[in-house]
Amino acid sequence: MKRIYENFLKIAIVAFLCVTAFTGCKKEEVAPSEVSQAELATVSVSELVDYLANSINVKKSDVTYDAKTQQFKLWGVDQVSREKLIEMFNNSKKLR
Repeated sequence: MKRIYENFLKIAIVAFLCVTAFTGCKKEEVAPSEVSQAELATVSVSELVDYLANSINVKKSDVTYDAKTQQFKLWGVDQVSREKLIEMFNNSKKLR
């Protein structure tokens, strides 16, 4: 009788582990937030240049904006897009 109980217990444990492994916690899918057109329009290029220069501790004159590519440049090299910089700017305002 004891042997039957041990076999049943082993099977139950294996079944429980299989069920928990395949139906464990599911991650909630979070869609990335889109930057609205209102947020894009409210932040000026000069504010973004100031923010980027202060963030990376360089002179404001070292940071430029190319309106054609909508990229902010540091020493003539593309660094970040306007949309991404606005997103970072808005996130930093939320943290304050």
